[in-house]
Amino acid sequence: MFLAVAAIAGPLGARFGWPAPGPATQLAAALAALAAAALSLLDRRFSLYCAAGLLGLARAPAALPADLRPDAARPLALQGRLREHRRDAAGRARGVLDRLADPNARPLDLPARPLEFAGAWLDERARAGDRVAVQGLLVRERGRERLLEARMHAVRRGADAGSWLPRLRDAVARRLGRVLPPAEAGMARALLLGERDGLEATRRHAYRDLGLLHLLAVSGMHLWLWDALLRRILRGRSAWLRAPMLAAAAVLAGGRPAVVRALAALLLRDFLARRGRPVRGAALWGAALWIEVALVPPRSAGLGFLLSYAATLALVACPAPPDSKRWRRVLQPSCAAFLATAPLLHAVQGTLEPWSAPLTPLFALLLPLRMSCAALALLPGCGAPVALVLAGVGGLEDGVLGIAAALPGSPLALTRLSSGWLLGVAGLGLAGLRARHAPATRRACGAACAAAILWLAMLPPRAAQPGLLALPVGHGLAVVVAGTEHSLVFDLGSADLAPQMLVDRVLLPALGNHLWPLPATAVISHADSDHGNALPRLREFEPALRTVRLDAGERWLPDFAPWAVRLLACRPAARDASNAGGLVLELRLGAFRAVLLGDQFGFALRELRDRLDPGPIDLLLLPHHGLTTDGLHELLVHLRPRAAWASCGAGDLPLAAAPVLRRAGVPLRETRTGALQWPP
Repeated sequence: MFLAVAAIAGPLGARFGWPAPGPATQLAAALAALAAAALSLLDRRFSLYCAAGLLGLARAPAALPADLRPDAARPLALQGRLREHRRDAAGRARGVLDRLADPNARPLDLPARPLEFAGAWLDERARAGDRVAVQGLLVRERGRERLLEARMHAVRRGADAGSWLPRLRDAVARRLGRVLPPAEAGMARALLLGERDGLEATRRHAYRDLGLLHLLAVSGMHLWLWDALLRRILRGRSAWLRAPMLAAAAVLAGGRPAVVRALAALLLRDFLARRGRPVRGAALWGAALWIEVALVPPRSAGLGFLLSYAATLALVACPAPPDSKRWRRVLQPSCAAFLATAPLLHAVQGTLEPWSAPLTPLFALLLPLRMSCAALALLPGCGAPVALVLAGVGGLEDGVLGIAAALPGSPLALTRLSSGWLLGVAGLGLAGLRARHAPATRRACGAACAAAILWLAMLPPRAAQPGLLALPVGHGLAVVVAGTEHSLVFDLGSADLAPQMLVDRVLLPALGNHLWPLPATAVISHADSDHGNALPRLREFEPALRTVRLDAGERWLPDFAPWAVRLLACRPAARDASNAGGLVLELRLGAFRAVLLGDQFGFALRELRDRLDPGPIDLLLLPHHGLTTDGLHELLVHLRPRAAWASCGAGDLPLAAAPVLRRAGVPLRETRTGALQWPP
């Protein structure tokens, strides 16, 4: 357990804003980790502790130079090697560049760091490995840079040095797309290449909701399955082919860190087993830490890094007893991995995925068949029969997913549960699974875990701290207002984020961070999709969600302690314009006063002056994402806001309202650079 804490301390601290070490410190930590690993011949346990702690430091994100941390989107032209080039389900072209440089040959970023780009106009003739020139808008979203509105054309065709792997992966992806149905081709690409962007949307969402998405990410489990399959196929004199074929599978998957560490652990296990020195799982787990430092370039450790090592450690530490029944040998590893990863997922997402424990073994049974069929589909003449088999497997899988997705708690939103309590319960559960050699101790730990779960279930949630939060959703609007017992949302939509992404990856984590309950009331300013397209997804978590609707000229004064809330329906000047009217939310709490607008303009804004009390007010949420100026100046004179916010994305820049606000002396901030939060 100490080893686990040491390994993830640096990355976990980085996720919560701890200071990041510089490049020199990272390099020193990596070298020291290698030295500690080399000392394993003398004192294995101590050296692994050192390697784990140093890896945590080496994998913390380094601060970028000041000129590579843009606070605003900026136009950019650059060149790079095309690593991937696909069209998503919506027909939008996407790609990944590496070996980046701008036209003046100055490196844009770390040379090994890839840059994602998306756009509607791309050169379809370009292939992986080509040198391409791309123009677009460089934006920084959630800590990483992306190039939007991209326009790409090939500069030089042909195989550059080191481009054989992108071309091989591109050829495999195109072969799978030709011989397999689209849904099964997406699954095959995920299992062979580690690319999940081709997954059919319904199936991908079902896998995510049930906590099964890890089955489609090429990792150690997949290499271990390849190893088991090859052991049954390659026997006798051909057994030596197993290691090169495993290496080929890892290379085809893109050489991702999870694949590299799994391949290294497999080869190390076999190497020592041939010399009569079987290796314990804990030693392999520790060895994977310093192998990753040696073989994988330094990078920021994300959630996948933490989940991978936490789940693997749980599998190693809590195996089922050899003499136990088959059902326990199947379910116990899955339960152990769930307990180890649940606190991390809850801390980041605010949800639990309880069905992942029983369903992971069930769906894992299909992986060997899917992986084998995906490999056979690459052979000439095998496409048609393989497509028939996979279509049958896919139909069966979709049926089971449909039944499982209808179960309650898939996923389970627990935004008012503290992740610290969940960590304690998970620790008790792992202790109960670990104490397999002492039945009395195991029973005592199991009883304590059950009592803790029951106590947490019966514990009434504490009263939420009142607050206001406008989420960063790009071009759209999503505002949460929390009272002492309830919360409401004012609009919940985005043109830049998919509805499921908005709710699962933005709204629920924000609620969990503040321990706010799921909204019981939804106020939608008007019917445009960028203001309400995520409402059906929220209703899946909160079926009793109430939507408030008012006719033009009406007002509503709900009881929403401690807030004083007033909802006004504007009178539009043109009935055929969706942005002409809509609802306005006015909030008061003590001396604080805020006015939140939808997409009103012109007559609707001028009419508001007669219905709203004069200012000054503390906060004005600008209409129409900061793109409206008609009637804005008159409203500013009437309300005299101390601060104005625009809920906008990079594609909205430059904001038309910015000059008006400068002339009025009102500071402007944007949710594009961070959430609006009150109290700060």
